[in-house]
Amino acid sequence: NRLLDILTLERECFKNPYSLQTLKREMELPHGINLIAETERGELAGYLMAWCLGETCELHRIATAPKLRKKGVAETLLKALLKESQKRGAKEVLLEVDSRNEAALNLYKKLGFKTVGERKNYYGPNTKALILKLTL
Repeated sequence: NRLLDILTLERECFKNPYSLQTLKREMELPHGINLIAETERGELAGYLMAWCLGETCELHRIATAPKLRKKGVAETLLKALLKESQKRGAKEVLLEVDSRNEAALNLYKKLGFKTVGERKNYYGPNTKALILKLTL
């Protein structure tokens, strides 16, 4: 069962990790898109969680195992999300990212995401989230 592997990675990657119950609920949503990436040996390399409602797909979570970062895992997951979003009829993909997360920002910009807004103090005092959008 991948759920426990995802929970472990969630705890490694996020300051406020989802609980097991939240992860389970996310995976059962009919409008959810849940993707995983594995190594050749079958280990969890990363995962992605998004909602696709109507013409908008919203990325909620993306994580890569720390030892596998900078190897294209997140990019592969994002490209798969874009394909699945189009299949489901979405016209755009939205996400929020910490303005200080340069690695993530570079990847999103490389894939064509544009900044469309910001949320001040989103990740704490003096830390803003950028809202990015990609039109499909």
